Amino acid sequence: MKKTPPDTMVDHAAMLLSTDWFAPYWTVIGLEADKQKQCLQNGCREIVRQVVGEARDYYLIDFSHDRIERTRNDLRLLVRNCKLGEAAAIRVEELVANKSGREQLGKTAWMFCNLHDELLNSPWCKSRFVNKNF
Repeated sequence: MKKTPPDTMVDHAAMLLSTDWFAPYWTVIGLEADKQKQCLQNGCREIVRQVVGEARDYYLIDFSHDRIERTRNDLRLLVRNCKLGEAAAIRVEELVANKSGREQLGKTAWMFCNLHDELLNSPWCKSRFVNKNF
């Protein structure tokens, strides 16, 4: 049986939504919550404190299924307590829902982007394909 890595998008979402620098970009990810922004941001800060705990580094935290599900449920409860609108609540749910293939898709996309860049910048490819009319 192949074991898939946990979908930790909920951690990343909570971390981003907890920061001041990311607040102006909420609309870019489809999150319209002007009146509830402070409530959600403060709640996400508390969730991040719980997730990280005493760990010195994010990669040293508990990545167990139970902890990740608890974090998902905490964020869902926060959305309800902050009274986000329906569209914002749906968007947060899309971000935090368990999608086991998400990690693999991201890794695959990263690999293709890097290979693409390496190929385009290689002397061999440049000499044969770049600026050539086919």
